[in-house]
Amino acid sequence: MTFPTSLLDARLAREKQQNELDRIRLLEEAKVWLAQNAARYGVKTGYIFGSVTTPARFTARSDVDLAAETFKDRTRTAATKSTNCSNALPHHS
Repeated sequence: MTFPTSLLDARLAREKQQNELDRIRLLEEAKVWLAQNAARYGVKTGYIFGSVTTPARFTARSDVDLAAETFKDRTRTAATKSTNCSNALPHHS
Protein backbone atom coordinates (compact mmCIF):
# COMPACT_ATOMS: atom_id res chain seq x y z
CA MET A 1 0.00 0.00 0.00
CA THR A 2 1.35 3.37 -0.96
CA PHE A 3 0.16 6.80 -0.02
CA PRO A 4 0.84 10.29 -1.37
CA THR A 5 3.68 12.18 0.31
CA SER A 6 3.20 15.58 -1.27
CA LEU A 7 2.57 17.33 2.08
CA LEU A 8 5.65 15.75 3.66
CA ASP A 9 7.72 16.49 0.58
CA ALA A 10 6.63 20.14 0.65
CA ARG A 11 7.49 20.50 4.34
CA LEU A 12 10.91 18.90 3.88
CA ALA A 13 11.60 21.22 0.94
CA ARG A 14 10.68 24.27 3.07
CA GLU A 15 12.93 23.07 5.89
CA LYS A 16 15.79 22.48 3.48
CA GLN A 17 15.36 25.97 2.05
CA GLN A 18 15.25 27.54 5.53
CA ASN A 19 18.34 25.57 6.60
CA GLU A 20 20.25 26.92 3.61
CA LEU A 21 19.17 30.50 4.37
CA ASP A 22 20.24 30.02 8.00
CA ARG A 23 23.57 28.54 6.89
CA ILE A 24 24.36 31.49 4.64
CA ARG A 25 23.35 34.02 7.33
CA LEU A 26 25.34 32.33 10.09
CA LEU A 27 28.39 31.90 7.88
CA GLU A 28 28.36 35.62 7.12
CA GLU A 29 27.81 36.48 10.80
CA ALA A 30 30.77 34.29 11.76
CA LYS A 31 33.00 35.99 9.18
CA VAL A 32 31.95 39.44 10.40
CA TRP A 33 32.43 38.45 14.05
CA LEU A 34 35.94 37.14 13.34
CA ALA A 35 36.88 40.29 11.43
CA GLN A 36 35.55 42.58 14.16
CA ASN A 37 36.80 40.65 17.20
CA ALA A 38 40.03 38.91 16.17
CA ALA A 39 42.32 41.49 17.78
CA ARG A 40 40.18 41.68 20.91
CA TYR A 41 40.58 37.95 21.57
CA GLY A 42 44.13 37.62 20.27
CA VAL A 43 43.15 35.71 17.15
CA LYS A 44 45.88 35.70 14.51
CA THR A 45 43.95 33.49 12.07
CA GLY A 46 40.37 32.24 12.36
CA TYR A 47 38.93 29.19 10.65
CA ILE A 48 35.29 28.37 10.01
CA PHE A 49 34.64 24.73 9.12
CA GLY A 50 32.03 22.00 9.19
CA SER A 51 28.51 21.88 7.84
CA VAL A 52 28.10 25.66 7.85
CA THR A 53 30.67 25.85 5.03
CA THR A 54 28.98 23.26 2.79
CA PRO A 55 25.70 23.86 0.97
CA ALA A 56 22.87 21.44 1.85
CA ARG A 57 24.71 19.98 4.90
CA PHE A 58 23.58 22.48 7.54
CA THR A 59 20.45 21.58 9.54
CA ALA A 60 18.49 23.10 12.41
CA ARG A 61 20.61 20.95 14.77
CA SER A 62 23.95 22.08 13.34
CA ASP A 63 26.36 24.43 15.02
CA VAL A 64 29.05 26.80 13.80
CA ASP A 65 32.56 25.37 14.12
CA LEU A 66 35.37 27.87 14.68
CA ALA A 67 39.06 27.36 15.31
CA ALA A 68 41.61 30.04 16.04
CA GLU A 69 45.33 30.45 15.87
CA THR A 70 46.36 32.96 18.52
CA PHE A 71 49.21 35.41 18.72
CA LYS A 72 52.50 33.92 19.85
CA ASP A 73 53.15 36.76 22.29
CA ARG A 74 52.68 35.17 25.72
CA THR A 75 51.36 38.34 27.32
CA ARG A 76 48.62 38.73 24.73
CA THR A 77 47.70 35.01 24.83
CA ALA A 78 47.56 34.97 28.64
CA ALA A 79 45.24 37.97 28.65
CA THR A 80 42.83 36.36 26.21
CA LYS A 81 42.63 33.05 28.10
CA SER A 82 40.68 34.69 30.89
CA THR A 83 38.17 36.23 28.47
CA ASN A 84 34.92 34.33 28.13
CA CYS A 85 33.78 34.56 24.52
CA SER A 86 31.40 31.59 24.50
CA ASN A 87 28.42 33.87 23.84
CA ALA A 88 30.16 35.98 21.22
CA LEU A 89 28.29 34.36 18.32
CA PRO A 90 24.55 33.92 18.41
CA HIS A 91 23.57 30.34 19.17
CA HIS A 92 21.50 28.80 16.41
CA SER A 93 18.61 26.71 17.66
